[in-house]
Amino acid sequence: LPPRGLGPGFHDRITALTRAAGFEPAVAQEAVQMQTVVGLVAAGLGVSIVPESAARAAPAGAVFRPAEPGGPTMSLDLAWRRDDPSVLVRNFRETCAAEVSPPAS
Repeated sequence: LPPRGLGPGFHDRITALTRAAGFEPAVAQEAVQMQTVVGLVAAGLGVSIVPESAARAAPAGAVFRPAEPGGPTMSLDLAWRRDDPSVLVRNFRETCAAEVSPPAS
């Protein structure tokens, strides 16, 4: 898991899911970067719940299983200054828009 202080929404969502499934997670190692979490799993140090996007750069030894259809989801929001002329910001927004599904109506 990420440390709660650095990602409280994600941390709390995962612990809520495990509690709803009837168990309390036994966190052996916290990690800030998702690649580190996946690397720890690949090294045999446990299991984790990660976003689907983490599977794109999976190291050898990591196995990904999708959540059941209709399973847990979490929203991710993007914010930027409306008047920001940065090409980097514009390209990032366009990339995000192309990679994610629009919210359900």
